[in-house]
Amino acid sequence: MESTSVKERATGLALARDRTRMPGLAVSIALGLAVLVLGVYFFRLSAQNAIGADQAGYLLYAHDAIQGNWVLRGWTFPEDPYWLPDGLLYAVGAAVRGIDPVLLYAVPTAVCIALAAAMVTAATVATAPRTAWPFVAGVAILPVLFPSPDLAAVILMGPFHTGTVVFALASMLSLYLAQQPGQGRGRRWILSGVAFLLLTSARLGDPYITIVAVVPIILVSGARLLLEHPASARSRHLIPVSVAVASWPGFLALLWLLRHLGGATVTPFHPTTIAYARLGDSVAALGLALLKVVGGDIFGRVFDASLIPAVLRLTYLASALVVAWLVLRDEVRAAAHGRPGQDWLLAVTAVAAAVALAGNILGTSDVDTRYRVPPFIMLSVALARWLGIRAGSWIAHRTIPAAAIGALFVYLYVGPIASYASPPTVGGRVLPTASMNGSDSDLALGRWLARRGLVCGYAGYPEASIVTVVTHGAVKVRPVASTKVNQPGLGPSHLPANEWRISPYRWLSRDAWYAADPGAKFLVLNPAPSWDRDVGVDVDTAVNTFGPPSHIYRHVGRYTVLVWDAPIHL
Repeated sequence: MESTSVKERATGLALARDRTRMPGLAVSIALGLAVLVLGVYFFRLSAQNAIGADQAGYLLYAHDAIQGNWVLRGWTFPEDPYWLPDGLLYAVGAAVRGIDPVLLYAVPTAVCIALAAAMVTAATVATAPRTAWPFVAGVAILPVLFPSPDLAAVILMGPFHTGTVVFALASMLSLYLAQQPGQGRGRRWILSGVAFLLLTSARLGDPYITIVAVVPIILVSGARLLLEHPASARSRHLIPVSVAVASWPGFLALLWLLRHLGGATVTPFHPTTIAYARLGDSVAALGLALLKVVGGDIFGRVFDASLIPAVLRLTYLASALVVAWLVLRDEVRAAAHGRPGQDWLLAVTAVAAAVALAGNILGTSDVDTRYRVPPFIMLSVALARWLGIRAGSWIAHRTIPAAAIGALFVYLYVGPIASYASPPTVGGRVLPTASMNGSDSDLALGRWLARRGLVCGYAGYPEASIVTVVTHGAVKVRPVASTKVNQPGLGPSHLPANEWRISPYRWLSRDAWYAADPGAKFLVLNPAPSWDRDVGVDVDTAVNTFGPPSHIYRHVGRYTVLVWDAPIHL
């Protein structure tokens, strides 16, 4: 009897353990399926983008790294080489697939999934009851799930600061958790260390982390450290201030180590401001760029049903801007009266958006969406987090009305679902198969060169590395400029035209590419765009540098190809 009782108790304990494991297992399976579905969905959206020269260059440096050049000796990078997470992911992919254009879509897909996860976590942590989390998370990632074409071109064809925003949100989350009451000393140190590593490594790869994370953290926590009463409550704000400040010498130490090991040359970052007379143009450009990012440009359009999604997307943007303003106003008032500020993570994301927008106004008057996306992401997180704090309890107790309202808003916000759900096609072929090899002109050029045994040569920057990638490295085309311009800024050199010579292009390129190579026998010219003309890559400069070509092939697609019988050298 006693042994039977023991067996029954053991069986009961085992069943209890199984019951406690089941929810965790179900959550893990659900998350895994969500990541899989989201990955396929984002990959298909990403495949609609054309391959860019910068993206091809990043893949080539990652491939060189896994070939043994770990410190990328001899490489010259722009001020944002995106070591992490983009460069690391490209290296992992290159180790598996080599120089494969599919990675130019797969890596941005992975980064975008990480972005969605970071946004959801930052929006929901400690804001609302769990039953309200899906609503809050949906508000945060709605623009990312159903991106406008301009937003998709940035977050799904990077690296364009998307990975930097992921690191920014992750560092903010780590510091937010480190400040929570009840955290043990060891856990605070771990969370602070994680934030320090994220900020330091991100700064080495992209100076923009200073704008979207380091400065906002210092501003919010620094103000609270100096002004909050009572004084005993200030100590917790010392953690984020110390970590953010320490990330700068941490970055300098990593940069020194890279130079000491003879690693890549990174172009120094020199921020500049626009002229005062262009501030009005800059504000107008910022407004238009944000409308393009969110898909809410209602201007110059006919008033019909197709305008509804644009109006709702504009409403989303306006709501996010209003919330950011309210958060900043309340934060300033709290600091002025020495009161504890509101939710730290909400304040930091709002300040990050404000600082980034101010930087946009002072830094450029172009309608360039790349630098508008990070502040927009921060605005989205701030909006969702504010909603969770203010309305989370209401949503949790009224899930059916909230679900109905949310479903209607999403339905109208998205617009024609076919643009997201239907397989995109090019020339009747279903993507992504059609676009994995790059644009037809670049692929056709690579095949044309390969058929003639022209496997090593030069071209202007816009096509050189792309042809190398779409041919999987079989045809090596290296980017060149000329002495008509000064590098890296490409300003005029003021040399007379008869002294212009073709020269290596020091931008996402390696010195060894331009060493004496017996196989380099051609130069590709692209007469259509202005890049070749602006930098002096033309027939006359080529003849002055290498002598008359043996053959000139015009109309190779949109290109002209100059071929020499003997090797040409730079």
